[in-house]
Amino acid sequence: MQIKEIMTPKPEEIPVIESVALAAERMKQLNVGAIPVFSDNKKNIVGVVTDRDIVVRAVAENRNPAETSLRDIMSKDVVTCPEDTDVYEAVRAMEEKKVRRPSMA
Repeated sequence: MQIKEIMTPKPEEIPVIESVALAAERMKQLNVGAIPVFSDNKKNIVGVVTDRDIVVRAVAENRNPAETSLRDIMSKDVVTCPEDTDVYEAVRAMEEKKVRRPSMA
């Protein structure tokens, strides 16, 4: 089985310059816990913002969600793979990189 058979085909995305508040609102609307973060020109993924990032890096640090950009709190060490990657190969890569949970819901 390949990753493309189990992945979300067109996940919601959000620009790096957007606010934490907007990301949280989108997560609520979409009922997801993570959203890929793209560069300003949408050419490449530069991170992922998770509900945990919002809690640990914004709320716990008493940052204003409306004034804090995703650039300041997102997880930046993103691990990706081509959609034709075997699922077991992807799992091995996640174990090797110590990815504790998938970044997309």
